[in-house]
Amino acid sequence: MFPIIAHIDDILYVIEADPQFRVAKQSNDTSIICYMLQDEETFVGQNANFKRECRGITFGGDGKILSRTLHKFFNVGESEDTRPDNIPWENITRVTSKEDGSMITFVLLPDGEVVGKTKKTFESREAIAATEFLKAHPEKYEWVKNRLQQNITPIFEWTSSRFPIVLQYKEDQLTLLQIRGNLT
Repeated sequence: MFPIIAHIDDILYVIEADPQFRVAKQSNDTSIICYMLQDEETFVGQNANFKRECRGITFGGDGKILSRTLHKFFNVGESEDTRPDNIPWENITRVTSKEDGSMITFVLLPDGEVVGKTKKTFESREAIAATEFLKAHPEKYEWVKNRLQQNITPIFEWTSSRFPIVLQYKEDQLTLLQIRGNLT
């Protein structure tokens, strides 16, 4: 189901001619690939599984994968695969609440620094605040750094009273959503 992606070249050929996707070079010598537009045809067809990975997947200056965010997923009833009668309800083992924040992943840069990013950038106010929060908690920082060194991406939801979306939160928090292997 999930394609193997070890290098930016493993995915560029799929999206290079598609205006719905963007490769954004970042000031820290990384590249983030993300879909910009979505319609009924964006995530269908032969390369749909590769395109669904373009939700903030990040590569280093050498082209090697640095972090792999949650793939594009759909709400119940939003696609054929998520029609209620197509969901294997008997296999669901955990349901969690959906926090009202921003998805944050971290990247280990070549100089050893761990920095956070949103889906599209390292330079958003949310990404900068989440990085500062992580650095202020050395135990959490080391845990994230260790996962990244293992080629694993911890994916968080960042909630903060400084960045309300709908719900108001009293304190800054990184909530772990998932841990994902970078290659698959």
